[in-house]
Amino acid sequence: MIEERHTQNTTDLQIVVPPKRVDGERVDKYLSTALPKISRSRLQKLIDETLVQVNGEPVKSSYRIAPGDVIQVVIPAPPKWEVEPEPIPLDIIYEDAKLIAINKPAGLVVHPGVGNRTGTLVNALLYHTEQLAPTENDLRPGLVHRLDKDTSGVVLAAKDEETHRRLSRQFEDRVVEKEYRAWIWGVPDPATGTIRRAIARHPRDRKTFTTSPSGKRAVTRYEVLEDHEIIALLRLRIETGRTHQIRVHLKSLGYPVVGDPTYNGRSKRLKTLSVRDRIWGARILETMKRQALHAYRIGFNHPWTGKWMQLEAPVPDDFEALEPLVQEREQVLYHP
Repeated sequence: MIEERHTQNTTDLQIVVPPKRVDGERVDKYLSTALPKISRSRLQKLIDETLVQVNGEPVKSSYRIAPGDVIQVVIPAPPKWEVEPEPIPLDIIYEDAKLIAINKPAGLVVHPGVGNRTGTLVNALLYHTEQLAPTENDLRPGLVHRLDKDTSGVVLAAKDEETHRRLSRQFEDRVVEKEYRAWIWGVPDPATGTIRRAIARHPRDRKTFTTSPSGKRAVTRYEVLEDHEIIALLRLRIETGRTHQIRVHLKSLGYPVVGDPTYNGRSKRLKTLSVRDRIWGARILETMKRQALHAYRIGFNHPWTGKWMQLEAPVPDDFEALEPLVQEREQVLYHP
């Protein structure tokens, strides 16, 4: 039985573990079953912020419950901030009564935040449809995942709360398949491989991330699609969804994403090229003014029909513009 009490700023839940409950289950696992409308990631955040207590004491996710334990969960009310609909064009890949998929262009911020109160994908979605699922954060209605501002590609949004919950659970259970395309500096050897390096927030620059044994598990699979000696086009599949995962993993191997200013993909990489290739490198960066990363395909089970969906976002113009440039270099060097 769950007792629920609402205040102006919080929702307070109290759960008494029943006597017949099997002893020793982790508290996070127990709560994900007891509170199915709260996502696992949200529960983990509440635990990290000491908003989950057992018998009056904060606990970690690994705490093992016992019959009779009193679990208290405090859910802060989200900040109130009205997001205004705006007539921003959308490239719609798929839409039905339950969800919508957009091909987000580079440069478009996904949701409002500090410094970006307007002109975001969420503003555009609200203009297109008033049906967007309420979420824990009023600034992110409908969103089940995000892309960085300068990463292009597929973004999913749910139109109602239950659809949002079902899609979010697929992300948490790693049912969703995510495939990217990226232009990188250099050519990995071997041409296919798996990067297994944990990722943590950078100790000196809290806005960036780095590989670290103390970080969270992260797995990226890559395959070279095109080898152009100084740059290569990769297909990437991610098993985990850490912030900046692909960019951090590729930098850690010495193959940063072309144009990525945060992870050595611009001027720092240009300096490492031979004098001959710096000219071509500069031309590549003139063409690719952002990180050359594109969310190309997403696969998931439709949250209501169960049908496997596979949605693709065609690669953008700046990706295709690099092809003639690298071919021109090869003609000059190898066919004088």
